[in-house]
Amino acid sequence: MSDEKIILNIGGIKYETLRSTLTAQPETLLGTMFRDQNEYIKNS
Repeated sequence: MSDEKIILNIGGIKYETLRSTLTAQPETLLGTMFRDQNEYIKNS
């Protein structure tokens, strides 16, 4: 799951990254949002 591609829409611009990149720093906002235990992630 750490190699899952994530697309972030920031101000109308789409950025693609890996979940492992976002969770590399678990104490950050994005690290918290994208950790495996987060129940608020919308899968589309």
